[in-house]
Order: sequence, then C-alpha cells, then structure tokens
Amino acid sequence: MNMSNSTLLSDSVIVVVLTGSIAMGKSTTAGMLNRRKIPVFDADREVHKLFSKGGAAVELVEKYFPSTIAEDKVDRAALGQIVFNDPHRLSILESLIHPLVDTERKRFLESHRRKKTSIVVLDIPLFYETKKRYKSDAVCVVSAPKFLQKKRALRRPGMTR
Repeated sequence: MNMSNSTLLSDSVIVVVLTGSIAMGKSTTAGMLNRRKIPVFDADREVHKLFSKGGAAVELVEKYFPSTIAEDKVDRAALGQIVFNDPHRLSILESLIHPLVDTERKRFLESHRRKKTSIVVLDIPLFYETKKRYKSDAVCVVSAPKFLQKKRALRRPGMTR
C-alpha cells in the first residue's frame, strides 16, 4: 500500500485500525506494537474505564439500565444479560457508549498529532460489525486458527462452548 504524505488521512500520523474476532490475538498484537513503542488506543479498555467507578458512562447507563449498577459502577455481566439478546436495548447502549469512546479516541489522535507521532493504532474489535467509519490509512485484521481461537476463548471467565 502506498502511504505517501499526500495520501495520509491524519496530518502525517499514520493511523492503523487493528481488528478481529473474539480470541484471535488482538491483545497479543497490540502488546507487540506497544513493545515497539507504537501507541495503541484500546476501545475495550476505554469502555472498562467508562463503566468503572467514577466513569463517564455510569450515570448514563443507570438512567436506562438501573438494575446494572452495583457499587457505583456498571455490572458488565448484568448489562450483558439485558442487552445482548435484545437488539433495541443494545442499540440504546451503543448510542450512549460509542460517542464517549469516540471522544477519547479523538483525544488520543489529537495528542499524537501534537507530539508528531509517526504511527498510531486504534484497537477497534467491532470495526466492521458496527459499520463505523473511522478515518484510517490501513486496517490490520488479526486472525488465528479455529482450534487456537476456541482454546483462547474458553480460557476467559464465564465462557463455555
């Protein structure tokens, strides 16, 4: 891919989206990039911050899903039980959370533009699923063999076949 300065979307900062399905190795890949001093914006980590005590999403989630708040933070398991089998409720949650994550992503990008960082990575697990239009210079899709994906997924808390 040709990424000359005239084609870059982000003022000389190369922006790469990192994506892939569950348990494919996105976190491992992001870790490798971090070790090479490439800044990575982790959308999932940002959601965890938003849902934690004092997080910007707690009051919003409480307004629409009051039973999911425990100890001044969002109980992700309780929230998941409500939204993941109800497309309407999931779309409500996404309409609350995505703008907050987008704000943090924009702050991350602006900070690195000011620092004149040459390349940054946006770890966006649901990049294609959400049909979100992120401006980027490249997309990196992480993949793993099915047996390894299954092994990794089943190591996660609460995961079953």
